Amino acid sequence: MDTESFSAAAALAGYFVAHGLWSVSDGAPVIPMVAHEGEAGRGYQRFIGEDASTGARRAEAWMSENPHGVCRAVMVVDGYAELDGVRHDALIAHVIEYGPPRRSLHIVLPYRRKDDVAGFAVHSPRFGGAEGLDAVDLEALGQWFFAGVGAHSAASEIWTDHLDESV
Repeated sequence: MDTESFSAAAALAGYFVAHGLWSVSDGAPVIPMVAHEGEAGRGYQRFIGEDASTGARRAEAWMSENPHGVCRAVMVVDGYAELDGVRHDALIAHVIEYGPPRRSLHIVLPYRRKDDVAGFAVHSPRFGGAEGLDAVDLEALGQWFFAGVGAHSAASEIWTDHLDESV
């Protein structure tokens, strides 16, 4: 199945989406970031700009160019997602396995901000926009993604304690 070779990319995404969640759980902004893995190991870079959109554009350019020739990368930015006609704060991840063949996936993790009247909450992630993954097994992708989340012990505890599956 195509998704099996995508497991390392999904786990990398889980870890760094969880890292972003750890930041927003305290009310801190998420600076656009790219995490990557390749022959030299794992790396991580933040893209600080004049504003979040400038940083996000720089991170997106890094993902397109793959300047270090890595095997896989994930970009995580803070933004918004419209779900069932309602706008939600969300961490948005773009995951790429550079291949060949090149494969990619988008992950949206809606959350509720700490300063909301109801308090901080994390909702269920959404997987979509799969490219190059012919037989996408969402259950397997979810397992690998959550294995990455679980590897970030501080964030996985926050995730578990604040999970709200109503969204």
